[in-house]
Amino acid sequence: MKNIEITVVVLAAGKGTRMESDKPKVLHEIYGVPMITHVLDALVPLVPDRMIVVVGHKSSGVKASLLNYNLSFAFQNEQLGTGHAVMSAAQLFPLKGGVVLILCGDTPLIRSETLREMLAAHLEKMAALTVMTTILEDSTGYGRILSDKSGDLVKIVEEKDASSLQKEIKEVNAGIYCVNQELLLQVLRKIKNNNQQREYYLTDIVEIIKGSGLKVDKYVCVDPQEILGVNSKEELALADKLMCARWL
Repeated sequence: MKNIEITVVVLAAGKGTRMESDKPKVLHEIYGVPMITHVLDALVPLVPDRMIVVVGHKSSGVKASLLNYNLSFAFQNEQLGTGHAVMSAAQLFPLKGGVVLILCGDTPLIRSETLREMLAAHLEKMAALTVMTTILEDSTGYGRILSDKSGDLVKIVEEKDASSLQKEIKEVNAGIYCVNQELLLQVLRKIKNNNQQREYYLTDIVEIIKGSGLKVDKYVCVDPQEILGVNSKEELALADKLMCARWL
C-alpha cells in the first residue's frame, strides 16, 4: 500500500451546536481524551504521507490540543459544508497525486484495521472512489445510500433532502471516503450548493464521478458502532460507554 502517496484529511471545523457547549466539538472527551485524538490514533498506524486537519471554530484550541501529532492544518473560514471543508485542504495536497482518505474528527470509534481494509479494497479494485457504508436499524440523522438493482452505489442523499421513502433505507453513509487525488480536485469544482442547507456536500462527488463513467465502490463496515458520529451530549455519553467497554 505504501507504493502510493496517501493523504489523510480529517474534518474538524464544525461548531457542534447540538453539543450546547462553547468547546469545539472534537475536543469533547471520550475515555479521558479529546475525541479527535482517537481518530488520529486510528490513522497513525496506516503511516500516511501526510495528515491534514481542517479547523475552523476556535481553531487555536484544536491546534493546541494536537501538538503531539505530525499534522498540517487547513482553515475553513466559513461553515459551508463538507465539500467546502475538503476544498480548504486541497492547497496542501502533494503535487504527485495519490489517494486521499477523508473522514470526520467526530467518529472516535473507527478502528485502524477497518481503515486499512478500506484503503486496500480501494486500491485492489482500482476504484476512482470508495465510500464506507454500514447498516443501521435506526438510520435517523445519516445520509442514505441509494443503490441500483445490482447493489452498486448510485447516490448519497442527505437526510434533510431525503424523501419519506428514502428515509426508510437502512444503509447509510459513514462519512469516510477514499478517492484518487487528481479526480477529487476536478470534481470538487463541480459541487453546487442547491440543497436545503445551501451547503457544498462532499457526498455529491458520488453522482458526479459515477456520471463520468468511472468506478465508484462501497466498503461496508460490519460493525455500525465504529461509524457512530458524535453530535450531541447523548451520543458523547454513548461513545464513551462503548469505548470503555472496548478497553475493559
